[in-house]
Amino acid sequence: MADSMEVHAEEVGQPTDELVVQDPDFDGETEETNAADTGNEADSAGSAPSGDGQDSPQETAPEEKPKRRRAKQPAAKDASEGEGESEPADAGPARRRTKMEAAGDSGMSRAEVLRDARQREAERLIARQERERFLAGWSALKTAMRRHSIVNGVVSSVEIRHVGGPDEVTEDLVLLAVMLDGGYKVLVPLEEFYQENPVDMRTATDLDTAEGQRELTRRKRALAEKLYELQIPLIITDMEMNDRDENGAYDYAIVGSRRKALDIIEMQNFGAGRGGNQAINEGDMVPATITSVSIHGVAVVVGGVDTRIPMRLLTFRYLLDARTAYHVGQELLVYVNKIETLPNGRHEIEVSAKQAELQSARMRQRLLPVGTSTLGVITSVRPAPSRPDIPAGTLNITAYLKMYDMPAIVRGLPVAYLGRPPIAGDEVRLVVLGFTPAGFVVADCRSFNGAPGLLNH
Repeated sequence: MADSMEVHAEEVGQPTDELVVQDPDFDGETEETNAADTGNEADSAGSAPSGDGQDSPQETAPEEKPKRRRAKQPAAKDASEGEGESEPADAGPARRRTKMEAAGDSGMSRAEVLRDARQREAERLIARQERERFLAGWSALKTAMRRHSIVNGVVSSVEIRHVGGPDEVTEDLVLLAVMLDGGYKVLVPLEEFYQENPVDMRTATDLDTAEGQRELTRRKRALAEKLYELQIPLIITDMEMNDRDENGAYDYAIVGSRRKALDIIEMQNFGAGRGGNQAINEGDMVPATITSVSIHGVAVVVGGVDTRIPMRLLTFRYLLDARTAYHVGQELLVYVNKIETLPNGRHEIEVSAKQAELQSARMRQRLLPVGTSTLGVITSVRPAPSRPDIPAGTLNITAYLKMYDMPAIVRGLPVAYLGRPPIAGDEVRLVVLGFTPAGFVVADCRSFNGAPGLLNH
């Protein structure tokens, strides 16, 4: 038994790289404690009496102990430990510091570290959702391009791209940036926006010089900048996706054409349908969208056809500048006066917005009983037609009752009746005589407003 204790004691003093039998409940105490425990265990095993005072078979045969796991023994301390000197223990590989510890060294509190972690997690979540949304929309646009389906967007900006070298005299490319639902930007060249070139090239001169090209670009840009916030249909003609940038957003390019979309819409409205009839005919009242506004009128698109409405067909109101009353994207109800089919299959149409004003005026006739006096602004003055019942030198006047939004006509007014010939813009006093079936107020002119009547009725 003494030999067994010596062997055990020698095992306790083995280097750290050797494995020894270790009790499952070993708690890392010093070797002196382990040696004492071993000695006590040996004494109890050799001298413990049985319960009846006699040797039992169990005492003669050594008890089989359960197998114990093997683990590395902590390094034995040097005898000089008592004097305060010891060899450094092998600590193993260095433990990686946590983000919390690193942040603490930088002066951040625990709350700040947690808040920063939550913010980074939210940013990653947003970036992942944006990528998923972008890829889903990109797939839908790919399908629309393959099927030649029409998509809708809003004109948001104008871009200029110089084609050719810095010293070359070339025409600049004017592009309209159109934003689609979902935040996709589509570039539409100005030449692909209208069915016909909106710039009168007969007035474009010196195109072989840099100055002439700059003037042409200026005119195109001025035209394109009138289209801001206009909602348009378009056909996607090309798409390309590149790698993501440093922010994780995809770098891409999409090119579209409004002209091709209008061609499809035009054929649907003015081409012969299954029954051989057009969807839009002369005499119809149809919606129109204003695409640009100038001083003397507006440009509209009707059934896929771009056309203009001059001031004389636009309104009965007295307007010196159409830009004061109309804006891009505004919806109008227009009357189709004429439709003409061109040799190339396209269509030209003439429309008027005045009929819609007359329709509204008929709904307000009860507001003006016969005999009512009111004010009107002259919008046009024309000589009366020559007839036996109409005296020579008389005028027909069209006025607008601005407080009622109703047009009025004055027939057979003598030229000298008001003291001088009236002109557009004069404000006159009117007396209501009745109404026409079309919706005009029939009135009698008494005087200029602010001046006494020259003749008494």
